[in-house]
Amino acid sequence: MKTLTTIFFSAFYFFGFCQNSKLISEWVNSIENSNYYQYSFQTIDSMGNIYIATSFLDSITISKGSFFEKFTSIYENDILIIKINREGEYEWVKQVEGRGDDYPTTIKVDSNGDILIAGIFNNISDFDPMKILFS
Repeated sequence: MKTLTTIFFSAFYFFGFCQNSKLISEWVNSIENSNYYQYSFQTIDSMGNIYIATSFLDSITISKGSFFEKFTSIYENDILIIKINREGEYEWVKQVEGRGDDYPTTIKVDSNGDILIAGIFNNISDFDPMKILFS
């Protein structure tokens, strides 16, 4: 039986692998950031989709095939929420922006498929008009 696992390294590469407890690389993805990212958290839902919550400063580039989307932090660190399916393809990306530093502290998916994110924000943050990529 195959199960999906994700591992993070400092270069923000992630892998999907694992079959009968034997490591088998299924796919590899990376995210390019012009400055740095921090406070990365991930979870996997019952369908094998991966959800990532991270903060970034300056800009971060997400690619889907030949399509690239660059996200830019408005003032300080912003939060980026990413959904990746079990095949390693980006489903969507959302940015939470604010006038100060914004950091996720955890991300979970409940039994109803609702995504729950906790975090820290300074000053004013805007959670409503999130930019959706690959919807």
